[in-house]
Amino acid sequence: MNKIYRVIWSKAQNTWVAVSEIAKSQGKKSFKDDKWQSWYRR
Repeated sequence: MNKIYRVIWSKAQNTWVAVSEIAKSQGKKSFKDDKWQSWYRR
């Protein structure tokens, strides 16, 4: 079975790490996320 992943930079390990595509990222929300949430609240 194929695995879906993405590569992110790990500050703790100071290297690139493969993680699940469905894992949540840390940081600021994108404009797309904000737009979706404002629509969903209506």
